[in-house]
Amino acid sequence: MPTRCGLRRSASLFGGALRARRETLALGTTSTRLGAVHVAASSRGVVAVSLPGEEPRQFRLRVLRETQGATLVEERTPVVDRALRQISQYFTGRRRRFRVPIDLRVGPFAKRVLRALDRVPFGATVTYGSLARSIASPRAARAVGAALSRNPVPIVLGCHRVVASDGGIGGFGGALGALEMKRALLRLEGKRIGAPEDAPPRRRSTRAR
Repeated sequence: MPTRCGLRRSASLFGGALRARRETLALGTTSTRLGAVHVAASSRGVVAVSLPGEEPRQFRLRVLRETQGATLVEERTPVVDRALRQISQYFTGRRRRFRVPIDLRVGPFAKRVLRALDRVPFGATVTYGSLARSIASPRAARAVGAALSRNPVPIVLGCHRVVASDGGIGGFGGALGALEMKRALLRLEGKRIGAPEDAPPRRRSTRAR
């Protein structure tokens, strides 16, 4: 999964130019019934999660783009291990809520959306409009959808639980086969497609920092 702070920066003693201090992110992978899931994490928390089946190279390129060129290393850090273990538990029906730190690198509006999303429980759905109302932006359903399409930590923050107000499945990013993956994740949670509960998500604390 800082508000779009990206990398920490420090002033150079020579000319006062700002130079990015390249950070290192740890990578890990776990196998699931729907395909391999990749995780990238900083020391603060999970920075990015792939959907099942995303190619490792594609995932790395996305992480590099979203972190302004971090150094990526295959390393099983405590954060990576915790995330992978909980993802595996989710896909085998042994976990309904993730308890892992998230290092979100998104703008203020997207952070509000994702924090609200974190309050939508396992097996429930809300509409884009409902989610917009829950963050006091009732006319921002489209903006909510745009923020969800760029969710850096799907599964952990379950954007598959947000559906259209007409009972349709809604969107799910732009990848080929993404809507079928959304249906698969909803089925995994025992959710019948086309019956969204159009109510604001109940309030509870979020782990996203």
